[in-house]
Amino acid sequence: MSGENWIAVRADCTLESNFREVEKAVREDVKRFNRLAPAKRDGRLFLSENKDGELTIRRAQRVKDHRGQRMVADPDCADDFLTVRCDGATIIAQRQDREPIVIEPRWNRETLTCDLHVGKQPRPLWHVSQEILEPFLFDFES
Repeated sequence: MSGENWIAVRADCTLESNFREVEKAVREDVKRFNRLAPAKRDGRLFLSENKDGELTIRRAQRVKDHRGQRMVADPDCADDFLTVRCDGATIIAQRQDREPIVIEPRWNRETLTCDLHVGKQPRPLWHVSQEILEPFLFDFES
């Protein structure tokens, strides 16, 4: 980025704007997963929903009823879900009792960008989404 508009970029380096970006990336990746051929996704589908500022990803199933064909949360997998939420100055992604992924937005004065750090490492947005989703989407054992 050129240094001309660093003030606007810096002002937008907030937890809320970064959460929106992470949420958007995760939702898009869930949609991409659901579009895979059934054999590549082991027949699984996922549903993402934001309720009260917390993104939840759940196993889903297609149903056909009086409202047409739609996806709903799979009741057989109600105890297995992934949440992404803001907590203090960080974004936390967690699947039940597993170790949380902590994402911290940080302003980078050298590159004039707002970087997402997982641990001590800056990560591009696609990589953050991969770290959040891969163990959940591709855990064919559960």
